[in-house]
Amino acid sequence: MKGQNNRSSLFFFEGRPHLHHFATEQDVAEEFYELLSEARELYLQDVMTGGKRYGRYVDDFINSHRYIDCNSAVCRNCHEMNIHIIRGLLLDCTSLVKSLFTAETFSFEECMALKQKYDIAGVWFDSSRIEDSRNAPPLSFGLQFFPVNR
Repeated sequence: MKGQNNRSSLFFFEGRPHLHHFATEQDVAEEFYELLSEARELYLQDVMTGGKRYGRYVDDFINSHRYIDCNSAVCRNCHEMNIHIIRGLLLDCTSLVKSLFTAETFSFEECMALKQKYDIAGVWFDSSRIEDSRNAPPLSFGLQFFPVNR
């Protein structure tokens, strides 16, 4: 759009077609890193510099990266998986993500470590939405499924 603030760097999905198909787990990891790196750049630009609300930034980022220009079901599924993981990180691990996004550097290794921590979802995350499922009681919806000894 004319009159919009031009960004100094080209972003992964900004008007460019999907260049190659996902063939390996490394391809998925590289796309995840590129997406999260773009999320970082937009966070610094839109939230830190521009004053955009964090929740609005998350919605805008996820909604603007929902689809890729590829007819391969494998590519679309891998991309959708990455987008959902990033959405979870941005919403469920806000303090951790913000601290990583404002750090001097953000490497592929740091990105993969963050994803691994999110995958195991320990209680170290700062949101009540994530719980350690190994210690969570089973869902009962307030019903008792086993007789109570009286």
